[in-house]
This record gives sequence, C-alpha cells and structure tokens, in this order.
Amino acid sequence: NVDKVVILIHGSGPHGMDADLTMATRDKKKNLVFKDTSDALVKVGFAVLRYNKRSYQLGLKIKADPAFAKSKTLKNFQKHSYDHFISDTKAAIAYAKAQFPSAKIYLLGQSQGTYIGLQAAHKNPDVSGVALWGFYAGGLGTLAYVQTVYRSMRSFRPLDTDKDGQWTAKELKAGPPEIQALTNAIPVADQNKDGQLSEGELKGLFYSKLMGMGIDHYFAGQEANRPSTLQILKEAPFKIAFFQGAWDNQTPVFHVYAARTMLTYAYKKPATQVHVRVFPKLGHCLDPRNSYEDLLFQPVDPAALKTLAQDLKKFF
Repeated sequence: NVDKVVILIHGSGPHGMDADLTMATRDKKKNLVFKDTSDALVKVGFAVLRYNKRSYQLGLKIKADPAFAKSKTLKNFQKHSYDHFISDTKAAIAYAKAQFPSAKIYLLGQSQGTYIGLQAAHKNPDVSGVALWGFYAGGLGTLAYVQTVYRSMRSFRPLDTDKDGQWTAKELKAGPPEIQALTNAIPVADQNKDGQLSEGELKGLFYSKLMGMGIDHYFAGQEANRPSTLQILKEAPFKIAFFQGAWDNQTPVFHVYAARTMLTYAYKKPATQVHVRVFPKLGHCLDPRNSYEDLLFQPVDPAALKTLAQDLKKFF
C-alpha cells in the first residue's frame, strides 16, 4: 500500500535512470547516484520513480540512427531543453498520481534538477514537497559564470608564492597538471605582454572559454520567461528540504544559506515547512572530497544517503 512516492530529477548532462557518474569519478569507481539514492529511500518506506533523462534517451536514438542528429526534433529539443525537462517531470508526476492515487508525491532534484523540480512543482497541487540537493538560487548561466571565472582562482592563489598578484610560468608549473597546461596559454591571455598573468588576465581567459561555448546566454534565454527559484519558494505551499555538501564547489552552500534566510525572515515560512541539512566535507553529490578545491566526484557517502532518507521520512 503506497502512501509516499519520491520522483528523482537529474542534474545537468545526459543521464539514465541510475544517474551514472562513474566516468567522472576518481579512479572510475562505480557511482550510480540515483540507484543508490533510490535504494536508501526504499529502505525507509518510500516508493521511488526514476526515468531516463530526455537528453540521454535522444543520445541512444542518435547511436541507433546517426541521421537523427540532424533532425528537426533534436534541434527543437536543443533550443527548448528546459521545456522538455519540465514537461517530462510533470509527466512523471501525473504518472505517479495515476498509479498511486492516494499517495503523496514528492520531488527530489539534484543540481539542475532542483531548478527543474521547482518549476514542475510550481502551482501543481499534486506535489506535497520538494527536496533540493545541490540547490542554486540564481540562473544556471550565472552559476556557470561563477564556476568558470571565480571557482578556479582558489586553486591559483596558493601558487602565487611571492604574493604579487601575478602568476609566472614557473609558478604555474608548480600546480597540478590542469594548471601546468595553462603555461601554453600565456601568450594569448597575457594582455599587457609582461610574460606573466594577473588575476584579471586569468579570469579573462576563463570567461572567454565560457563565452565561446555560449552557455551563459543559452541558459539565461531559457530562464527569462519563467518564475525565479526564489519566487517559487516564496509562493510554495509545499514542504521544502535542502541537502547540501559544505564542500560543494559547483552549487556552493551559500545559496542554501541565502534561501533559508529569505524563507525564514522575509517570507515567514514556518519551521515545519523548511528543512536544511548541511554535510561537512562533502561535495556536490554528497560525496567525500579532499578539500573544497577537489573537482573529482567520489561515490555518494552512504551515511549521508542514510541521513537524507531518514530526514525525508520524518519531514515528509
């Protein structure tokens, strides 16, 4: 007799229902984020609904039929991917409602899935609560800008051994391989041709890569005509739970702290409607990290998943 259903909503990238991050995980350890999350939720009594993300499914179609890569269907998806992701989540909600008409329906979105989940839950009476795992408060384009331009600087500052705000080729070569490789970019990034890179020149190099990809403008265009996450949180009648790694360098913890401040003091949400859990030394997927600067995933911390599941059982 099912009385609670959780729908899992993917982060960015083409993911199957398991949300397999093995290829992005240190030493290629098996890392099925949503499979492990589902198992933890089922253990505490939730029914769990997972599905292949549309971008993943379209990737399978391209493999089966390479000509599909040039189709109008794929081009339409690429131009309006958010529309499809949100409608797919709404379809999952409708499916859960049809299969379990007496059950309460909850959403658990991870990273980009926090945005998609909130959009799908907005003014949807069938959603009783949304759990936000790796939440970001602004647009994804802005987040990509911060990640690309500012996150990297934390790794560079310790290499500035003479503390002059400049990085020479010698200083860069003392860093890890991905920083050492930037010595080849000095002739391009060195705007004043003094043979070293200032912080502004480094940030200019990072931002030029982002501009070349067009990511910031692409996401901003898709978000422009939708309510912001904070507007949705302000108007939300449903329960809201945040789960966040303190060493998450993709969607930093200050997004959650800012949202809780707004929900508590500006929007006057009762304590029974908002839950926040921050995990020390865990990253974007609640995975152990060596430091805040560590960019490699590891399998989700089992104790964190157990806590997340128990929190949701109690809160929802």
